[in-house]
Amino acid sequence: MGISPKVFLSAFYILHLQWAVTDAFIRMIATGTKIEFHYNKAIFNISYAFHQTPALEDQWLDFDIDIKRQLNDLRLYFTYYSVGNDGSLQVALIKRRVELCSYLRNRNKDRLIKNFVDYLYARSHLPPGCPFPAGSYYMCNLKLSDVPIPAFLPEANYMLELQYFSEVRGRALAELRIHGRIVRLIDNILALPTKTPPPVTKKPAKV
Repeated sequence: MGISPKVFLSAFYILHLQWAVTDAFIRMIATGTKIEFHYNKAIFNISYAFHQTPALEDQWLDFDIDIKRQLNDLRLYFTYYSVGNDGSLQVALIKRRVELCSYLRNRNKDRLIKNFVDYLYARSHLPPGCPFPAGSYYMCNLKLSDVPIPAFLPEANYMLELQYFSEVRGRALAELRIHGRIVRLIDNILALPTKTPPPVTKKPAKV
């Protein structure tokens, strides 16, 4: 008894699909939906732009930063929240308090924070350590999809909160909230491999 062409083609398609998924590269990336940013105008003059395109993996942030007076100390509160479908905060999955002056002298203290700080400094012109002199600085082409994602974070909505304070005076300096979702991206599925274009450095855009 022979196999009908329809059955043969169906079997071939399923096998091909299984091979394609096996050969694909699956990775978790961060995507953004909204940015909230506030800063102390007596200390900074900061402009930023959040660039969004139809491609989930092609979103980036640019910052222009003017520090008006020298900063002798800086404390960072780094908090990553899981967010429900109704927008309510569920739980803080990551919570860190970092004395940045001390940390920048020894970046191996906290691996998770090291990955984040190394990512920022690779794409920025920032003071290497304390004190932070008055002057003009920038962070550019901060692609959300390139930010290192810890393996334990779920595929879910999130809110990342970065709060900066003066360590000595306890004064709020800046606060950044990024709202978005961690998604699973499958590369090369049912597609021929393509060459990765070289990274393009974009000039910070003012808003």
